[in-house]
This record gives sequence, structure tokens and C-alpha cells, in this order.
Amino acid sequence: MKYRKLLNKNIFISEIGFGAWGIGGATAGSTSYGETDDNTSKLALLAAYKSGVNYFDTSNVYGNGKSELLIGEVFEKYRESVVYSTKVGLLSYNKLGDYSIKSMRESLSSSLERLRTNYIDILYLHNMPIIDSSEYKQVLEFFHTLKLEGIIKAVGVSVSRPDEGIIAIDKIKPDVIQVNYNLMDYRVLDIGLADKAEKNKVSLVIRTPLSAGFLTSTIGIDDDFHNADHRSRINKEMRRTWLNMSNKMKGCLDSRINETSAIMSLRFCLSLKSVVSVIPGMLTPKHVLENVKASDFGVLSKSTLDSLEELYRNSERKLERDIKNSVKKLTDGKH
Repeated sequence: MKYRKLLNKNIFISEIGFGAWGIGGATAGSTSYGETDDNTSKLALLAAYKSGVNYFDTSNVYGNGKSELLIGEVFEKYRESVVYSTKVGLLSYNKLGDYSIKSMRESLSSSLERLRTNYIDILYLHNMPIIDSSEYKQVLEFFHTLKLEGIIKAVGVSVSRPDEGIIAIDKIKPDVIQVNYNLMDYRVLDIGLADKAEKNKVSLVIRTPLSAGFLTSTIGIDDDFHNADHRSRINKEMRRTWLNMSNKMKGCLDSRINETSAIMSLRFCLSLKSVVSVIPGMLTPKHVLENVKASDFGVLSKSTLDSLEELYRNSERKLERDIKNSVKKLTDGKH
């Protein structure tokens, strides 16, 4: 496992982080990956740690706190050797967020208790509507106070859409932005967020690198998802578009290293200069052992990146339309 330093903080995190949304289990509505087994989740967390993963990303709303509870239980005795990020502001997937200082302070206090720690390495503002908000001042004061108190080390913003990341850099000046980016979603590049982040020494943490699993070549067009699984809302037309693209991209796999579609997808994200970590959701030790190979294999070659981009650009209009139509349905608005 390789590690990268946050651009303006002395914090080193594993290139492959552990996205802990899924291990929280089912939440009301189609807002999770469905039911999970806690013992399997703990084994996945331990497998990640033993494989060199030191970065674990969670939230108070993942499993209504269960994700944090599991991480706290597993890593209490390893706390100084792991990096935690959690989130404040969103209290439920079915309600508007509460970004008042009182609410965020109470939420953070509960997260600290569940995680069995007295500090958080990266605290993210969770899906705050950056574009329309006039609450920047109180948010800045809140994070500044937490830093002075030693409760957090770095400020993060987890954005619903990449364009909000650009505004967040100007208004909130975070250390880290968590944002969607993958082989079927180049918005981070196309709107200039990657360049702006690099110029302002803001690190990027990439979520949805496997596009909810549709870049792993393990999902079929007729796969049936439980209604608690957010993927149950993806219609067949959208699945067909994504799966067709995924199949075309298989031609770029490196057979010399037995590269899988998942590994190539993660290497793609790691090839972006301002990225410090990629956080795929991992539900089992098997997921972990495959995903960590992406760091070992390193970034993709320029020729492979060029070939993948050509495939994307040739299907860009349809992919962008599918992404736009799915913003309110999938992880953009829920994760």
C-alpha cells in the first residue's frame, strides 16, 4: 500500500481508503446497499487494516450510526495508527440538513462516542447546499473552533456535485473535498475542479470510483436489488449505457498483471494529481483484497488514460444525460 500526504496538512493516508457507507446496513428507503452482516463487516475492516489501509471514511447517517460503531469497536486499540473521517450537517436521508453550530456540535459529539475517540482527523461538512447557502461564516467559525480545541485536524467538504466543490474552495477553504469521480463521470476534470484544487492545495478524496459497482463487471442488466439498495432505482436504460461502457473499457485492461475492471477503475482515479485517496465501498474481505491491489499496481500509463478518455468522449453526451437524470436518485444526493 502506498500513502499520500494531504496537500497542506501533515496527514498521510492510504491511496485506497475504506468507504464505510455500505457496512452501516439498511436505512429507511433506498438509501444504502441493503442488509449486511456485522461480523463480515468487521472482518472486512480488519482485512483492510492488515493490507495497509489506514483511512476509514464514515458518517453519522451511515446505518444511523452503525458504521461508526463498527469502526470504533474494531480500531479502538489501533486508534493512533488509523485516520478517521466522519461528517456533520446531514441528520437523515429523508430530511434537509441542519448546519447550525448547535446541531453540528451535537452530531459530532455522538460520532466521537460511537467511534471511541476524542478527535477526528478529517471532519466533512456533509452535502451542504454550497451554491445557495449564506451560512458560510458560522460554518467557518465552527471548524476554526474545533481546530483550536484539538477535536479535528483537517476541514473537509463532501459535495453533492463537483461544481459545488469549486465554490467551497472559495467560500470555506477546506483542506479536503470529497467528490464523485470515475471512468463514467469526468465532471471533476471538465468543470476545472481538479485544477482549482491543485492550485489552492486542496486535496481530493474520490467517492463512487466504481460507479455503485457498475464498473466492476460483476453486475448484470437484469440483476435484482432489494428495495433498500439504492441501486434498485436504476432503470434498465441507464444500466445498459453504463454496462456497455464498462464492457468497452475491458479492452484497456492489463492482462500482464491480471488486472480486473475494479482495479483499473481505482487506478484511474489515483492517476489524477490532486487525489490523495480513493474510497470504494467494501463489504467483504474479498472486496478489500482486490481493491488494495490498485495501489500496488500504481497509476495508469498515459496511453491507457488516453484510450479510456477516448471511449468516454465518444459516449459523453449519453453518459452525462444519465448522470444528470440520476443526481436525485443515486449517491450524488444520498452518499
